[in-house]
Amino acid sequence: MPVPETAPPQAPLRFDFNKAARDIVSDHPELKRNTVFVDLNTNARTGPRLARIRATLSGKFRQMLRGARQKADTLKRGSAHAVADGDDGVKVLAMTLDRPFGLLAGRCVSDEMDQLFAFHHEIGHLVVPAGHAGKLDNYFSKLFGISNSGREVAADVYATIRHLQKYGAESEPLEFAPFKRATDTMNNSHDDAQSYVTSFAIDAVLRDRHKLLAADLTPAQVVEKVNEYHLRYTPTASQVDALLKDFAPLQNQIPKISRDNTAPLLKLAEIALDPATSPQAFYMANRVLGVFLGKMLTGSMWVDIARQLHEKEKTVTLDSIFPPPERRAFPALLPRRAA
Repeated sequence: MPVPETAPPQAPLRFDFNKAARDIVSDHPELKRNTVFVDLNTNARTGPRLARIRATLSGKFRQMLRGARQKADTLKRGSAHAVADGDDGVKVLAMTLDRPFGLLAGRCVSDEMDQLFAFHHEIGHLVVPAGHAGKLDNYFSKLFGISNSGREVAADVYATIRHLQKYGAESEPLEFAPFKRATDTMNNSHDDAQSYVTSFAIDAVLRDRHKLLAADLTPAQVVEKVNEYHLRYTPTASQVDALLKDFAPLQNQIPKISRDNTAPLLKLAEIALDPATSPQAFYMANRVLGVFLGKMLTGSMWVDIARQLHEKEKTVTLDSIFPPPERRAFPALLPRRAA
């Protein structure tokens, strides 16, 4: 699935953090009472006055802020955090504004696009129930075998829909997001890798982009729609385990890909075409390989590999991996057949 080419914007757009905070509180009035927005580079706080007063009195707020700053100081790329489960009711969105996040890419990407996607991702954690982190969520995840990717699926789907609403269905930089999430999963070189298996859900939104925009969703309806995608396209714990097992040979190899080193991509093709590979691993591998085939990957060998991939993808699709919810019922809950 190569990234389409579009003309670059007339001028780069800068991200206005304070405006984004005002706009989101207007979109989601429930944030007005208890949500504070913090620029980690300057410690400047914005948000409704009542929320800032509550934060000043909150020990958990100060603790979260210290942790967020410490993490941001260790990273070269952007760092963002959302906390919504404090006992004192204070919600926080804190993010760096002096470096790119890198979830969007291409000639048309702007600072505003890049940082607004990260901002909306964190907002997804605050306004979408499935995006919240909490003990009860973890309990049910373990009970029903749901992966801990669910919270990040909700956040990425929210950010993706909001990006489409602002920049349109043909936004080229957005095509990079599912690719980036997929390659991070394949690389599996950090502790959070299994929490960000969100590329399936982002792809589903991109597939439905024109229908979603035609619906002219309100912010509240966006949350409802996010819940629908979360319910269907969050992988199970066993699906994530299978992915990580299938991609284990690629750990720490993805960043080494270049025109002079296509060995990791050849290994990825071998994994994709292996009959023992899980359907979800094939889909993800095929998704990533499609970006390189015919560009960086040429020649008769790759033409034959592309033919095999295209043949296999006829039967391994998003719909076959993630059928509608009524068809994904847990076996124990299915009715018994008559004797």
